[in-house]
Amino acid sequence: MVSYFERGIILFDMHDLYTTEYEYGLIEKIADRAIGQYPEGDRLTFEIDIEAVHGNNVRLRLKELLEAGDYDFRHDISGIYNNMNRETGKLENFFLPRYSMSEKETIRNCVSSIDGIVEKFRKEGKIAGTSHYDLEASLNILYRMFGEGNVNGALAAIVKHYNYDGRFTNDNKDWTGKIDTANYDDIECRKVTTHLYILDRLVNKARQSSAKRLSENSNNETEILKARIDKAGNNKTHPGLGL
Repeated sequence: MVSYFERGIILFDMHDLYTTEYEYGLIEKIADRAIGQYPEGDRLTFEIDIEAVHGNNVRLRLKELLEAGDYDFRHDISGIYNNMNRETGKLENFFLPRYSMSEKETIRNCVSSIDGIVEKFRKEGKIAGTSHYDLEASLNILYRMFGEGNVNGALAAIVKHYNYDGRFTNDNKDWTGKIDTANYDDIECRKVTTHLYILDRLVNKARQSSAKRLSENSNNETEILKARIDKAGNNKTHPGLGL
């Protein structure tokens, strides 16, 4: 096994990853165990690999991975190592660790992470007692960690929980109302302590982002179809069909 530094690869920006102090403590212990299993490896590479996976849309059940039997532990550690793109910090070749979270676990983890990520991008305002929230940066980190669909599902669950509250706009209530949250309606949304007015602005950012993506996808599909039609029109002859 070769370390990041021996490979001479420019790393993805680790500052874009969000890990709680508790999670980072587990990651350090996993790296310690990994170097015991693979003494020929590099401890820092194991640590960065695990943190990158956990922060890039494949949430890991870190405590369970740390306590896993040797066979399952080696399966996930070697699989992550062998399938990690160290330029992007993402897994390739469709490898999915055995100790990755289910959809419901991922959304539950997303809901519990919202407060910390929104707070991470809060700055004191120029007027005493006021704050400025960079919600676009918060949303980008959430999307990177959990995936757009899971984040939107988590936000929808929160809005539906507070459907009676006028601090969420009707546009955002209508948008989240179209997202199916039947599989995770029991998630404890009350534990989110971010002010509902701030959450409404975050939902608004997510709604705008989804609308923009859908518009871009529609335009791309139109261009592809137009190119196919043009190509078909340029063909002067067409082969006959055989019996």
